[in-house]
Amino acid sequence: MEQVYGQWLAAGEPELYDYSLTRTESEQWAWCHDAATGPRWPTHAATADRIPLAG
Repeated sequence: MEQVYGQWLAAGEPELYDYSLTRTESEQWAWCHDAATGPRWPTHAATADRIPLAG
């Protein structure tokens, strides 16, 4: 827990709405501040558990 708290502090204490999720056909990840340049964390949900893409 201390490691996660340290990462949160290092990121500038982001608020709830500074985080989001991105999903493609082959992967999905959470990110903070900016989808292209912000820190990101892969999610490890099984393919069958993912929300299907619209289309």
